[in-house]
Amino acid sequence: RMYIKASEMLISQDFILSRIETLGLLQATQQHMFDLIELRRDYNRSGNGKKKDSANENGLDTSTDTDSLSRLQTIDASKTVREGSRRIIEVIHRSENGGKSIDIAVCLSTIGDCLLKSRQTKESILRLEEAVYMFRDVLGSFHVEVAKSLFVLAKAYVKVGEIETALEKLDEACNIFASQKERNNYESIVNSELMATLFIEGGNWNRASEKFEEVIIMKSYLYGENSIQVAKAMNDYAIILAKHNRMSEALRQYERARQVFESLSSFHDLEAYGGNANEIGPFAFDITLIDLNIASIKSKLSNYQGALESYERGVEGLRLHIHNEEAGPEPIDFNRQVAQKRHLVSAIGRIGSLRMKLKDNAGALQAYLMLLKEVDKSSPVASQMEKAKAHVKCATIYRQMGSADNNVHAVLHLQEALDMYTELHGVSHKDTKAIASSLKQWQKADSASAA
Repeated sequence: RMYIKASEMLISQDFILSRIETLGLLQATQQHMFDLIELRRDYNRSGNGKKKDSANENGLDTSTDTDSLSRLQTIDASKTVREGSRRIIEVIHRSENGGKSIDIAVCLSTIGDCLLKSRQTKESILRLEEAVYMFRDVLGSFHVEVAKSLFVLAKAYVKVGEIETALEKLDEACNIFASQKERNNYESIVNSELMATLFIEGGNWNRASEKFEEVIIMKSYLYGENSIQVAKAMNDYAIILAKHNRMSEALRQYERARQVFESLSSFHDLEAYGGNANEIGPFAFDITLIDLNIASIKSKLSNYQGALESYERGVEGLRLHIHNEEAGPEPIDFNRQVAQKRHLVSAIGRIGSLRMKLKDNAGALQAYLMLLKEVDKSSPVASQMEKAKAHVKCATIYRQMGSADNNVHAVLHLQEALDMYTELHGVSHKDTKAIASSLKQWQKADSASAA
């Protein structure tokens, strides 16, 4: 009953008019839309919004009289939001004698934005289109407020899947920002960021690259070339490039982002961070993650030596970060630390693999033995698998060394690998069977050699 009364009040034109007279046009619109959205959110959170009419498989109503009475005492919260927004628009136009003004345009934009947030997308588009037209009529076609309203309208079109229309609105907004020399403000930047994202989704990489570069330049003007906003923009661009297999371009962006983070670190008091801002300064973890991403890309580009150097920097950074968290006064975030240790184990494994590709078996063995120490029974399954594989690698390298002592080490590691593969995959798994077969052959060969 409380929801019903609230719904009736929020669609009452008398109540809306009273609010406008008391609070003024702009504040009354904001407050009314806020109340409509809160009613919908609270109603759905209570579970009422999820109730559906009872019906049998033929579509006939099989609900009881009690169910029918219950339905009569409920509301359609989404419909209330739509109806309430229409009523306030009617009252606004009537109170302003059907004229056009900046205040009415702002109210329409506010209503459209709130409808978008409450997932009333089609209704939102209608109101936002009205707002754009009114801003144009009152302020002219090339006013910044027109550009801002076009951006919100574009987001609504994205929601309904009309990407081409959204891009048209964003491009129009972009031209307005440029004409008013407002390209380097926050609104212009987010407009270009959304354009870049939509171009990627449409496969238009040339336009997407232009927009991402444009965003980086605009952020450089707004925040400074050596700013965290610029570094993050480069890093985000690199992530998207790598995701779409554009590795050389991604590598260039990661390296640019790393340089900016290093520059940021140099601005801080080195003594406060033990004299090494890049390793334990405030941006150390950002640099470490970039090092690991650079290493992965260089490996895919067959730059094994470069990948090795980046992985080693990444491992050093992860170790230092984990140590600082364990030694620090703050409570340890165990989930985050488990993830960091998993990354550490994976990176050490990649170091071993790269050293083998570079024909450095001694260095590879050292890396794999290091990995074995990092993994215990409490480690996640992914790390356990890395350990099992490392035992196989150690066994293979020791066997290739050829001496009796090395052969003993090889058999011990292969036995450990067999135990782990059996536990992780079972005795019937093809890898378990292959390891068991190799172990028997080695043991047989060693026995024959000893005899």
